[in-house]
Amino acid sequence: MRKIILIFLLTIFFTSSFVLGDSKQSIDVSQYNQMYQNGQYQEIINRLQYYLIFPKRENSSPIEWVGPELNLSDSDFSHFLFIIADSYRMLQKYTKSMLLYADIINYSFGTEYENTAKYSFTLYKKIGIIKEWSPEPPKNDEFTRYTFGVNPQHESIFEAILSKLSDHTSLSEKRQFFKSLASNDNNNDWVTELSKFCAGESSIDKVIAITPAENIGIENIYTGYYFEISGDQSLARSLYQKALAQIPSKNIELLLLRNKLGLFTLKIIYTKYGVTGKEVVNLTDVYSIKASSAKCEDKLYSIQNLIDDNPQTAWVPDSKTSGIGEWTEISFDDPVQINSLTLTNGYAKSEEVFKNNNRIKDATLVFSDGSKQPVLLKDTMEPQKINVNRKSRTVRLIIDSVYKGIKFDDTCLSGIDVDFRSQTK
Repeated sequence: MRKIILIFLLTIFFTSSFVLGDSKQSIDVSQYNQMYQNGQYQEIINRLQYYLIFPKRENSSPIEWVGPELNLSDSDFSHFLFIIADSYRMLQKYTKSMLLYADIINYSFGTEYENTAKYSFTLYKKIGIIKEWSPEPPKNDEFTRYTFGVNPQHESIFEAILSKLSDHTSLSEKRQFFKSLASNDNNNDWVTELSKFCAGESSIDKVIAITPAENIGIENIYTGYYFEISGDQSLARSLYQKALAQIPSKNIELLLLRNKLGLFTLKIIYTKYGVTGKEVVNLTDVYSIKASSAKCEDKLYSIQNLIDDNPQTAWVPDSKTSGIGEWTEISFDDPVQINSLTLTNGYAKSEEVFKNNNRIKDATLVFSDGSKQPVLLKDTMEPQKINVNRKSRTVRLIIDSVYKGIKFDDTCLSGIDVDFRSQTK
């Protein structure tokens, strides 16, 4: 029996999907796959939400499946779980999505969906800021050698490329890794050619020439990522902009693309429980942060700079109206109790940089029920606490007016931290 199915307490919930047997029940995975393809994400969750129990903060147990025991192969069952995980992702419920990807990985089904879950989980980590505890391995210890075999699945290659491009090794070390990756890949397809390109052994024209039309967006993201770490920010951004029109909304790479454009990031919160020596580390919350725009000139002033706990960095919207009307938004899986926001105004790198650029003066907080709260910020580099004390799934900060900078008309914000109490843990 699969380890992930820990408790089977409930009987049939949706008779159109289950067929009764002596001890197990069958489920038509293809039906849910079609629902996913049709964009019926909420209906999938509505049918299944009573059957999944996510771990509580103080509980180290994995996700529990409390529906009927299913008569499915490992491949079909992991496919079924992956449909649920992806449905949560499409509904922007990233905590539940990430936990499900992790469960598919942890129980080692050995199926294509395990590989896809690994890629999805890795992508979440690479585009996020991890707080409290980092599951990342030591520097330079990630994908130090090729271990995927001679005919790897594309998701395994993408995971390796993503991880290697974003690790702390030098460009020459990365190229050597990609050379090994390509030489061991006997698929000899467009993904193999992408590895060769990252190794410096192929050109972008060769990659494009053999890439299927439906995969050009992914190709543009990864070749753009390579140019970004090579120092060609302009070409990288040009490829990212092209990919915007090429990536289907269902693709998880869309999150990577928006992150590379400075418009999206995740805050991933792990928490330790127990006494020293017997501590348990749980993934407790994942919330997203989005922005209306992000300025990119000599460097990218990404939304990620708001949650990196570093006042030397700042989010700067790409605006010709002094930032007026630009916004940033925090979004949770479900409504949470938001106690307060702490904002670090302006570009707090130094007093000179702070005064040279615009700072936010008036802003409006907009919540998921449509209610609003006006905010007046002080013209100071010191963090400012804004009391909120309301329940909401989202909170959007809209810039209404600014303190003008001496030298530049860019409006900056160096930090945002949210004090919240989850209602679903």
